[in-house]
Amino acid sequence: MILGPHTVYLSERAFKAVNKRSGIIVIAKAPEWRVTVASNRSFKYFEMPAGEFRGELSGKVFAGHQEDLANSKWQVAGSAKIKGLDALEYHMQKVHKEAARPSLFNQRLEFAHFDGVNEASLYVLKVRPLKPTLAHIVCELYDLPRFPQFPLRLFTTDKRGVETKTIDTVSARFLP
Repeated sequence: MILGPHTVYLSERAFKAVNKRSGIIVIAKAPEWRVTVASNRSFKYFEMPAGEFRGELSGKVFAGHQEDLANSKWQVAGSAKIKGLDALEYHMQKVHKEAARPSLFNQRLEFAHFDGVNEASLYVLKVRPLKPTLAHIVCELYDLPRFPQFPLRLFTTDKRGVETKTIDTVSARFLP
């Protein structure tokens, strides 16, 4: 949905993400927190209540690692500075349950499916927790588990050991 480099504007009462390359804009504002996803290229838009955001559009666009990230146990792993912002680091390592007798069918299914997320490190903004509805919108937009803080950086590693930088903050500033 909002893949690639984009600019995020965030306040307690509004959220806006703009991807200049793709022309996709995602906007939500209080008090209704209706989410509008628009395209500057096709001149089409979709609007929905925040609670339906995942089921209406995001779930159709993202088909990757949401389940792996959301259904795993996250632990605080430390803190860091990301572009001058104080961040908390959370780490997740997925526990894989091996089948008692793997079959050829299971192996083919595994091979045909995405490798999934084996482990991940997520850095979130240490201050200014998001309101619950805004946290829902942000987490659904970025395909993340529900955290009350804004995500700044996410590294994922699949079962083959390939690391991917999924989210990275390249600059940040607080506006008055």
